[in-house]
Amino acid sequence: GRTIAFGGRVMGDAKPKYLNSKETRVFHKGKNLFAFDKAKEHITATATAIVCEGYTDVISLHEHGFKNAVAALGTSFSIDHVRTLARFATLIICMFDGDAAGQKAAERAVQYIDKSEADIRCVVLPDHLDPDEFFETHSTQEMEDVLSKARPLMRFVLDKRLDGIDPTTSAGVRQAKLNEIARILAPLKDSVVIGGYALDVASQLGMESNAVMNAIRAATPIRTQDSYQANTYNNNQSTYRSGGYNQQQRSTAPANQYYDAPPAGIYPEEMGSYVPDDYIPAEAQDAEYISTPTYTEPVALTADERVQLTAERELLGMMATDIDAFRPSAERIASLAWADESHEAMAWAMLATPVGATPAEVVQAAMVVTPDATKILSSGRVASTSELNEEGKVAFVLDTVELYSTRRKIAVLRARIRNASESGDGNVTELFSEATELQRQASQLLVRLQQTSAGSR
Repeated sequence: GRTIAFGGRVMGDAKPKYLNSKETRVFHKGKNLFAFDKAKEHITATATAIVCEGYTDVISLHEHGFKNAVAALGTSFSIDHVRTLARFATLIICMFDGDAAGQKAAERAVQYIDKSEADIRCVVLPDHLDPDEFFETHSTQEMEDVLSKARPLMRFVLDKRLDGIDPTTSAGVRQAKLNEIARILAPLKDSVVIGGYALDVASQLGMESNAVMNAIRAATPIRTQDSYQANTYNNNQSTYRSGGYNQQQRSTAPANQYYDAPPAGIYPEEMGSYVPDDYIPAEAQDAEYISTPTYTEPVALTADERVQLTAERELLGMMATDIDAFRPSAERIASLAWADESHEAMAWAMLATPVGATPAEVVQAAMVVTPDATKILSSGRVASTSELNEEGKVAFVLDTVELYSTRRKIAVLRARIRNASESGDGNVTELFSEATELQRQASQLLVRLQQTSAGSR
C-alpha cells in the first residue's frame, strides 16, 4: 500500500497516547485501519480478521504469524471498520484489553451486530496481557487456542455485565443492571435481533421479557462516534459542543475530561465546521468517560416474584406471632432463595431469639436488622383470615414460599445451563439433573398446596 498518513504511539505514560497526521481527503482516522494493506490478503485467505486496540499489538501478532491482524488508528472500532473488514472476512475477532476500557470498547461494538453479515466475536488475553506480553511467556499455539475460544460479542458483553447476577439477586441490584444493559442494547431497539437478546437478559435477571423490552426502548443509547450527529458541533470555527477544545481553550479545559469523539464518516468539509488537528478521542486519552443520565423506572418484578414477596411477608408475620412454631423448620427456612434480602435478614434475626421469646421481643429483633420491620410484619393476612388450624397455616405458608423459591432456583439453573451449552462446559448434564430434581420438588409443592386449598373450603 501507499503511505497516506503517519501515526504514533507514546512509549511511556505521556499524553496524548496516540497522535496521527491531520485528516485529509484520503485519510480518515474513523475509516482506515493500521496494517490493513499487509493484512488484507491474509484476511481473505482465512476469512478471519483480528482487530486489536493498538499498533504495537498488531506488530507483535504479525511477527508471530498472525498476519490477519489490524487495529483502529487511536479511535474506537467503527461501523466503517466493520464494513471494510466484512468485505473480506466472515469472522471478525475483536481482541480487547481485559480492563474497563476494553469492556467499554466491546459494549460500543454491540451496535454493529446487525449491521453486517460477519460474525463479530470477542476475546481477552489472560491476566490482562497485551499480545507482546503474551508472547513472552506463551507460544503461538497457545494464542491460536485463545482465539479459537472467542465468544460472540453479545455473550461476552452480557456475561461481563451480569457476572454474579441471577434471579435470586436483590431486585434493586437487578434493576440497576437492567438499566445499564438497556443503554448498551438501545442502538438495536429497532432491530429484528433485539427480541432474542431481550429474552436472554430477562432470563438471566429473572424478569418479564416485556419489562426488559420497555427498558431498552426507553433507554438513551451510549453516544459513540457513529451515533453522534453532525449538528452537535458549533460552527464558530473554534470548538464543538462534544467537549473538544482548540489549542487556546485546552489550558482552561477540565483535566482528562473530554466528551465522546466526533462521528466516523463525517468530516469538516462535509459539515462546514472545524475539527482541531490535534483532536484525540476520549478512549485514546484514557480519559474519564462522560455519559448521559441512566434510564430508571420502578423495579420490574415478575408475577412469580410479586407472589413470593407477598408470601414472604405472610411467613414473617406468622413467625413474629409464634416464632417457636417455626423453629423445627429452621433448616428449611435457611434453604430458601428469598426474593427480598431484608426479609431473609429478618427471618434469621427472629429465629436467633431464645426459645419462649415474646412477640414483642421477636419484633424488636427484626427491627434491629430492618427498620421497616413493623410495616412488613403487619401486612400478613393468612393467620387472621384462613380457616386452617395453626399447624395447617404454618405448612401452607412455608410450602408457598418454598414453591416460588424453588422456581427461582430453577430459573438460575436454566441460565447456567444455557451459558454452559454455549461455552461447551462439560457440566451441562449435572446442571440439567439438578434442575430436573428441583422441578420435581416444585411439582410436589404445587400439588400439596392445591390439596390444602381444596380441603380448607
